[in-house]
Amino acid sequence: MAQSTTAQNRQNTRRSENTEGSRHNASKRDKEADSTKAGQATPGRNWALPFGRVRADRRTNLAVGVLLMLLGVGLMVAFVSYFFSGPADQSLISTEEAVKEVQNWVGLLGARVAHVFVFRWFGIGAFGIPVVVFLAGFKLTSGREPLSLARTTQAVLFLAVWLSLLLGYVVLATNAVGTGSVWCGGLGYEVNRLLYGLIGFGSIVLIGFL
Repeated sequence: MAQSTTAQNRQNTRRSENTEGSRHNASKRDKEADSTKAGQATPGRNWALPFGRVRADRRTNLAVGVLLMLLGVGLMVAFVSYFFSGPADQSLISTEEAVKEVQNWVGLLGARVAHVFVFRWFGIGAFGIPVVVFLAGFKLTSGREPLSLARTTQAVLFLAVWLSLLLGYVVLATNAVGTGSVWCGGLGYEVNRLLYGLIGFGSIVLIGFL
């Protein structure tokens, strides 16, 4: 009798252990299923910037377009002013008194930007850059292109470099560095100096074939 009772108790213990084990496994499967559903329901955060929506936003296009047109006008005024006040402003650009004494019509910032684009780089060829900036702003604002922006940009960049080289040759041939360097810019003058050291004044032939 005692043995049968002991055996029955063992069977009951095993049954309870099996029941608890099955409940534990079922609870674990339920948790895994819930986490899977939660992962599917909540997608990962997208950190990509919505450039498509920004481009499609009319107010953004209008604001950026107006800023670009104003920038184009400001650059043109600064470049024109540099041909009148450039020599006087060159000695003031890097000094603390430049803010009060600079003569450029757009102020110290205009004098510095014009000094880089006109004197150091392209000379008179830099005047096409404000046109490209203005056309880009006009396209964003109105959605129209009075001139093809891509073709105009290519033409302006080519003419800026070519005019700089051509005028640099003229300045070097006439030894008018003091007065003519502002017309060709540093790019045209330095490249012609290099070409002159290689092939002399025959470099005009190479420039003409560009």
